[in-house]
Amino acid sequence: MPEKKEHIKGKILIVDDEQAIRESLMMVLQDEGYSCEGVSNALQALEVVETKGFDLIITDLMMPRMKGSELIRKVKKNYPEQHIIILTSYSHADEAAAALQAGADDYMLKPVDFDMLLERVKKLVNIN
Repeated sequence: MPEKKEHIKGKILIVDDEQAIRESLMMVLQDEGYSCEGVSNALQALEVVETKGFDLIITDLMMPRMKGSELIRKVKKNYPEQHIIILTSYSHADEAAAALQAGADDYMLKPVDFDMLLERVKKLVNIN
């Protein structure tokens, strides 16, 4: 029998310095048919974005070496149409506001509600 090819709903880059969060986000999204790649910091994310196209970037805000808001500014400078969701804890609400001003499409508080995340991802990736 021919192998069934699954339709990929979209390519998503997950940027989070916490491996457990990165892996759980990837697992949930892959279970829904998305192709995911994960990196542990914003510098790696910039390298990957330069070589691969993504329908969506989901990034943590507070990471070592470069904050998520700086990543967003750099990505949006070169790829103004890039969709981005930021993840943050309640205590970093001011950073979330700065990230939205830098061009992020949406933000979510940690711990992430996976059902809400999937709803927002579907909306931004435009999957019917």
